[in-house]
Amino acid sequence: MNQSLFVSSQSNTSHRIERNQRIAYAAISGFAAGTICALVASFINIVLFPDLPLHMEWPHVLMLWSLWAGIGGLLAGVSAISSEGWTSILFAAFLMSAVILIVNFVQDMNSLFLNLLILLGLSIPLQE
Repeated sequence: MNQSLFVSSQSNTSHRIERNQRIAYAAISGFAAGTICALVASFINIVLFPDLPLHMEWPHVLMLWSLWAGIGGLLAGVSAISSEGWTSILFAAFLMSAVILIVNFVQDMNSLFLNLLILLGLSIPLQE
């Protein structure tokens, strides 16, 4: 018999606490990575081209930061839900490709086919 069927309530509680901590750490890491990505995307042209009269649109920077940090935290949190298999990691990858697909629908139609192909490939269930 599998011993995981007879788990005591105390170890179940410790497993739940460990899972919540793992999700919180992943969400914080995703939030930090999204913040770094938004800051680099916002300030890279000003740093690389100091002679050009480039201006910052702060509402756009704040919107970009909130989107990158929020989506990064959400996707990292989703990927850390399961520690037993690849299900949550594949689900987070599927969500990430869906977000990229939606962004490409809004911004540009050039790489739409590639994103549709990636979305289709990630939605096919894996066989064990």
